[in-house]
Amino acid sequence: MATFGVSIVDLDGDYAVSSDGTKITIIDYSNYDTATDDGHEQADFSDYKKIIFYNPDGTTYTFSSLGDGDAVVGAPADASSLPITTLYTPETEDGTYQGKLIAVPTWNNTATYSSISSNTVYYDSKLWLCVANNVGITPGTDITKWTETTESALVSKYSMTYDFAVYCAIKKCQYDSTYNAVCGLSSLQCTTSICKDEYFVKAMKLDMIINNIERLIEDGDYTRIQYLIELGTQICCCNE
Repeated sequence: MATFGVSIVDLDGDYAVSSDGTKITIIDYSNYDTATDDGHEQADFSDYKKIIFYNPDGTTYTFSSLGDGDAVVGAPADASSLPITTLYTPETEDGTYQGKLIAVPTWNNTATYSSISSNTVYYDSKLWLCVANNVGITPGTDITKWTETTESALVSKYSMTYDFAVYCAIKKCQYDSTYNAVCGLSSLQCTTSICKDEYFVKAMKLDMIINNIERLIEDGDYTRIQYLIELGTQICCCNE
């Protein structure tokens, strides 16, 4: 029995978030087409979906199907195929981000809702939590069956938060520095003066930073990752 759950985890078990240096791609792998909970078929997710980015500079950017965000994202029911891809182009990309995926089904008057499963629905521009099993009871008409709830109170089946890091500019800077250092090897040959070459030194510093960022991603230490990204950005700006 596959109960519904929002997810950006792909078939290999990895977060489906990536960046090409200009935009961030997030793929919604939620099981809209295979969930067995009553009232949680893809067609039931006809109104409420949000993708929120918490940016390195402290700002947020919200994709919303409700028209109350910075950009519009389609409701899952309208998707012609799954999974669903969303593209985000931040003003400043390198840094540590937090993202949130939210999807809530719209109330279906023929579905059986369960309080044990914390079934939540969207109805009349509000979110409602099932507090007693019911069928056909309109949210807002019986407080013994439904109670109004908030987006921040949603359980994990409807709301997923995740951290990720973007450091494409640092990688490009490291690549360019390495290329320039290698180009200088033809004139240096067997001498040791390569250690004084500004491109070589920059490339080695950035290589250490990138290696540490990738290790810290495995540890989930995004505070230290943000520090290293800022340090790498400073190094990239040197000698420009």
